[in-house]
Parts: sequence; C-alpha cells; structure tokens
Amino acid sequence: MRFLTIPCIFWTFACSESEKTTDTAQQGTIVEDLDGDGFFSDEDCDDSDPARNPNAEEICDGVDNNCDGQADEGALSTFYADGDGDGFGNPDLTKEACEAGEGFVEFGTDCDDTSANQYPGAEEVCDGVDNDCNDETDEDLQNLYYIDEDRDGFGVAELEVYDCDLREGLSAITGDCNDGDNTISPVAAEICDEIDNNCDGNIDEDVLNTYYFDLDEDGFGDPSTSIDSCSPPQGYVLDDTDCLDTDSFIHPLGMEICDEQDNNCDGQIDEETAFDTQLWFIDADQDGYGSSATIQYSCTQPAGYVDNDTDCDDLTTSTSPGSDEVCDGVDNDCDGQSDEADAIDETIWYADTDQDGYGDISSAVFSCSAPTGYVDNPQDCDDTEELTYMGADELCDGIDNNCDGQADEASAVTVFTWYEDGDEDGFGNPSQSMDSCSQPVGYITDYTDCDDNDNDVHPGADEICNGEDDDCDTSIDNNVIDGDTWYEDGDEDGFGNPATSQNACNAPTGYVTNPQDCNDSNAIINPDSDEVCDNVDNDCDGDIDEESATDVVSWFLDGDEDGFGDSSIAQISCDAPIGYIDDDTDCDDNNDLIYPGAAETCTGIDNDCDGSITEIGSTTCPAQTCNDIISVDPTSISGLYTLDPALDGNTIDTYCDMSTDGGGWTLVGYSYNSSATIAAGNHNMKSLKCGGGTFDPESRGTSSAAIASVEIAQSSTEMAISLATGSVTTGGLQSYNYGWKFTIPDPSAVTFINQSYRGSHFTDAGPCTTVIVQGIVGDSSSYTRYTLASSLANSWSDSFPTGYGAGDSSTCLHQDTGPFITSIHSGSHNYAYGRTTTECDVSAGSETYTHRGNYTASGTGHTGSAAIWFR
Repeated sequence: MRFLTIPCIFWTFACSESEKTTDTAQQGTIVEDLDGDGFFSDEDCDDSDPARNPNAEEICDGVDNNCDGQADEGALSTFYADGDGDGFGNPDLTKEACEAGEGFVEFGTDCDDTSANQYPGAEEVCDGVDNDCNDETDEDLQNLYYIDEDRDGFGVAELEVYDCDLREGLSAITGDCNDGDNTISPVAAEICDEIDNNCDGNIDEDVLNTYYFDLDEDGFGDPSTSIDSCSPPQGYVLDDTDCLDTDSFIHPLGMEICDEQDNNCDGQIDEETAFDTQLWFIDADQDGYGSSATIQYSCTQPAGYVDNDTDCDDLTTSTSPGSDEVCDGVDNDCDGQSDEADAIDETIWYADTDQDGYGDISSAVFSCSAPTGYVDNPQDCDDTEELTYMGADELCDGIDNNCDGQADEASAVTVFTWYEDGDEDGFGNPSQSMDSCSQPVGYITDYTDCDDNDNDVHPGADEICNGEDDDCDTSIDNNVIDGDTWYEDGDEDGFGNPATSQNACNAPTGYVTNPQDCNDSNAIINPDSDEVCDNVDNDCDGDIDEESATDVVSWFLDGDEDGFGDSSIAQISCDAPIGYIDDDTDCDDNNDLIYPGAAETCTGIDNDCDGSITEIGSTTCPAQTCNDIISVDPTSISGLYTLDPALDGNTIDTYCDMSTDGGGWTLVGYSYNSSATIAAGNHNMKSLKCGGGTFDPESRGTSSAAIASVEIAQSSTEMAISLATGSVTTGGLQSYNYGWKFTIPDPSAVTFINQSYRGSHFTDAGPCTTVIVQGIVGDSSSYTRYTLASSLANSWSDSFPTGYGAGDSSTCLHQDTGPFITSIHSGSHNYAYGRTTTECDVSAGSETYTHRGNYTASGTGHTGSAAIWFR
C-alpha cells in the first residue's frame, strides 16, 4: 500500500494588488512578477519567493538569495568539533557552515575534547587533571599527609607529603617514633622489653613485674621478701601467697587435714573441707538420735550433732528407735510402720456387714483405726439388713427395724391413712379415716368422695343437668354430658373462640353457640368481614390478603429496574411481588434508560415513552458526521441529513451516502459545471458552511472561501474523491463515474484549500494531508483517469491496469506511470497552466506528488461534477 501526500498550494486571487504583469503580445511573451518583489521573472532567480531577488541580502541558508549565482557567500561561520559533548570544541578540528550541525559547537576552547569533565568554567576537582582548562592541576585542593612506611596509621612528622587523597603509605596523623616497626606507635601497649613501645618517651613504664622469694620451692613465694624486675631472679616467683615458706606441703594448693594447722593457707585451721573430717548428723530434738536432713563434716563433734542418722522425726522427742508405738498415725518407734499391732492404746471394732453404721457385737477386733467394714459400736440387731439398727425408723415391712423388740407398730413412719368408702364407689369419705400398716375392711386410700351415701356421686362421674355436683368439682351442672357446647365470644362480634368452650345446661355469660372466630380479641375480624390488605385473615377463611381483598392492587413487572413497569405483565396482590411495581408506563422494560421522563437521545429510540422518536441527523438532533448516524441506526438510507460538524450549534444540511462500501460517507464539498463553455467561477467548490444556501448539487460555489468542514475530516479515518461526466443531483459515491478511496494515517493534520477561477486558471480545491490509497473504481468510457503507481483495489474494483496513464487531450499526455493529480474540479479542461508535460511524470513507486494542476472528469468540452467525502 502506498502513501499519497495531497499538497496545499495557494494561487493568488484576481484582486491581488501585489501582482504585476507585462503584456508583450507583439513578441508572444507574457512576463510577470508573480511573487510581487519588484522583479520580473526574466530577472528574478525565483519568481515564487519574494525573499529572493537581486536586491536581497545574502544569508546563510543554502540558497542564492541575491541572485548572483552563488549561495551563502560571505555568510558562513566557523564551528568546532565537540567530541565529548561538553559544549566546547577542539580548536584543531573546524568546519565552515551556516549552522553548527550535529557534533559541532561555536567555541573551540576545550583543552581535552575526549573528556566531558574538562572544559573552561568546569569545577576544578582534585583528580590530577586540569578540569577548568586554566593550565593548572588540582590548584588549592591538595591535603597535607605524612609518610607511614610501616602502615600502622601514624606518620613521621618530618616527612610531609601533599596529595588529593589519603592513599596507602600516607597518614594524616604524626607521632610514630619507629616507622619501621608497625607494633610501635602512640596507641601501642607498653610491654616490658626495654623499648619505648607507645612512643611517649619512656621505656617499660608501669610494666615491671614484682617477684617473691620461694624458700621451700613449692611454687608459692613469701610476701615479705620481694624484688621488681622484667624477668624473675633465681629462687623467686610471681606468687606471694605462701603462708609458711619453710614447709613445702603448706601452700594455697595444699591438702587441708585434721592436724591443727592451716595446710592450704586460706586463713582457717581444720575446716570442714579437711580431707579426714568425720560426718556428723543434726539432733534437733536432742533425743540422742540424729537426722540426715542436716549434716556437717568436722574434725571434732559440733554442738547439737551426733554420729547417727536413725531418727525418723528429729522434730519430736517422742519419736525415735527407743520410743513406744501409740495410735496417732505416726511411726513412733521408727521401725518403718505406724500404729501397728503392738500399739499401747488400741480400740475395739465391730463388723458392719450391712453398712448401716451399726456393728455386730459377736465380731470384735482390736486396732488403732477401723478396719474396712468395721465400726466402733455393737448396736445392730440384724447386721444383714441395712434398715435395721438401734434408733432406725420403724417401717411397715414386717421387720423390727428399730431393734426395740416389736415389728410394724403404730409409730411406723410409713404407716398408711385409710378412708371409709360407705357407698363402695371406690372413693372415700375424707371425714372418716384411720392409720394402719395394713388396709382395714371397708376402707380405701382415696378421700375425694363429696357424698359417700350416693355411689353415682364421686370425682369423674358424668355431670348432668340435675342441680347437683355430680363430679365433686365444687361446681354444679358444669361440663354436663347432657348440656350444649358454648364458645367464648370475647370481642362480642357474635362468633366464638374455638379454643375456649364450655358444656353447660344454659349459655354462660359471654359465650355463643358457634366456634367460627379466628381472632376473638378483634370484633372486625370474623367470617362476615371483608378481606382487606393488612396482613391479617379478616374473613377467617384461612388465607391472608388474598386476591379477593377489597383494596387489592395491580402490580406490573419492572424488568429493567428503572422504576417504571410493563403494562403487559401484571399481577394482582396486596403486596408488590419481587420485581413488580405499581406503575405501568414503561414502553421498553428491557432497557433501564427508556422510561417516562428519561432524557430523549439521538438514538432513533423513544427514550421518554411519549410516542415520538427524535431521529439522529434531523434538525432537532444533528449528528457530527454521517458515520455517527449509521452507527446509531444501521438501517439509515442515503439522503439529506442535518449535521453539526464543530458541535457548536451551527448546523448544515448535506448528503450522506449510507450504502457504498458500508456507508457512513459525509459529503463535505462539491462542484458542478453545467456548461462545456469555460466561464469564471465554474469550478469553485461549494462549501458545506461557507458556501451558504441550501443543499443543491447543481449549483456552483460563488465564493473562494476555504471548505469549512475540517472538523468532519479530523474525526474521520477515510476519504474519497468522486468525479462524474454530468450532473449528479442525488445518490452517493456509486452514482459517479469513478473515484478514489484513501485511509488517513493522521486525521488531525487534515486541512482544506479552495482557490478561485481567474483567467485561464481553474480551481484547486481539496484536502491537504498524507493518505494511503485503498481502492479505485472507474468507468469504461473513452476517457481514462490518473491512478497511483502500483495501487490495487481491496474493496472497490479497478477496471484499469495499475499505473494506467492519461488518455485524453490533457497537457500531461501519454505518461505510462501517471500519478494521481491532487487538485480536482469539474468542467471542460484537463489543464495545467504554465507547466511542462514532464511535470506529470513520476517514477514508479513514488509515494508523493506535488504537481499544482487541475483535473477533469470527462475530458475537453464536457459538463461534469466532483465531490469530496469523508468517513
């Protein structure tokens, strides 16, 4: 695919005052001053540029400004190569030019053009280099150091050196008194070696050792005989801790023994650590028997200690191997047992087989504590029965429970009370009773009979309407079996509560005969009430708020949840079903942007449900481009639409092609030539906005104003130019004979030109930008058209070979690589005024062409029309 640049070339208007013309018709030559600089074209070296003429000043721009045949004479400058890019050049590498150019600068004062850190004015740093190019190195930046040959961090004061950095072998500190020995310095420790190690001027100060005489040669010296020296004299040692220097067995490491001497020189004699001490045991209770709880080693017996540890309780004098055993839970005689059989105070115990706390006198044993199953009393008369013992409660069980010699006497705690049943109805007389373990004849345990003379009267008997208390419940004729069922009517609405009823001979107060009330606390709730929407079963039919409610509501589905419902989908209920509301005015319940009161948009949709649609591209809803219209409504047809190109409220009417190559093409400018005769103004392009008037493809423009639809072009990605041999009053691109389609790589760069007809000049009108040819269409008439070399159609058909040249009587004749001439118009001539035929020629593969010429759709002497489209 190739690129095509459509140039903007401005011709002068007929009314220009700066243009002058000399008519030399008698010689057949017309000489003009086209650039208005006062010099005719035969003396001006460039009559298209008013800045170039014989009186112009020569400037350095690569052009012959003063028309003397030379360019830039006397205007060149000297520049210097700047190899290191620091802004200062090498004085030895120069060039003469108008501008410095890459790698050259105005000043040639660099002292080292290989280093970007060296140039006039650079900051001098201490690095052994002349940074600021002043012929001095590291001036005023070096420091004072001292030679330090032994590398101990201290130098010799007399050996000074100036340098940028504290390198190895130098020191910033003096004070070394021997620079050949790194163990000797002001911070070294002084040792006893007859040398001044710390360089303080003194030798072996404060480091001499004190030695002591060792007469017995046991390695420990006598503190009373000493001498100071770096090394020990004969017979002397560093230690001074010998307490008897005449005995080699007595010294701080000697073994202490029981001999009344201080053998280990610790200031103590025969202490407990002596090798041959005896072990003694404390006798805290002083009973002559000791305890191992506290021991002591000593050469002699300590006070309060004995030589045995046989006391099992050294805090009690009554406890020892010689004491009597007594019943106290303690091992009194220290034999390893407590309260054993030989205790002097044992107790008599009796077997309690039935575990009732009372023992059998015939089973006695002696012991300090009760054996398992034994007690200390013999008061059980039957040790096989746990409820039988002295003092037990007498029970009605045929046994002498309390061991008093009698069974089941009247004092038995479980004795029964019996009541007389005179009418033998199984219910006793509460006023006639007796106590006994066994049932007397004519007596029973019940005492609830209210009439013991009538066997039809007793608890549980059927109550009948006879004026008596038949069932002994203290009430007469209540819950009778031969009466009626009555239901409580608490709210007095005539309907009773089925949960509260009575059987009675007569109606109780507040009771009715029916149980049909479902809420007996509310008089307006009963089977005769109307159902209403209040979440209550008003008519007692078992349903709440059913559809029969008098105030039921119609609800409508709100599928898009915009607050407006669909009238075609309704439910009747008291409460809104999920997703339903009480509105039915939504005209599209699938779109939450469509509802009554919504803002009407230019989408071809009835947004506010008022029954009317605002069409995009209409006067009330103008679009910016035709492509915007078809994007909203793909069914749009070709025709006249209203647009607002700048979106500023200033609208225009133009034609939209909605069918060619997918549609969406906007007509931004057109021209029409109704006569084969050349006439002034025939070829002006009619502008969308500046042309004025209504849309009329058969009218021609009357002004030379620029086409004012740059906003449409700059919002587009494609452009098309179409031409026809006659009038095209309606229809789109397909109604023209042939045309070109392009893509626009940079829409923001699109501008327009529109130049007027003057004399034999025809209009140049069209967009200026770089475009890419996408496709070409053509007709089969005898007149051909220019194409771009090597272009091929990809969505339009091309009926001519690639690169097919001009075939009509144009000035640019028979060019087999015919370029696309960018200026277009309709009319009678294919005209290129003032140009040679070679200007139409472009080598194969060229992407741009800058010819300023004209183009005809139909050839010489024909009417025609042309149009510019964007999408």
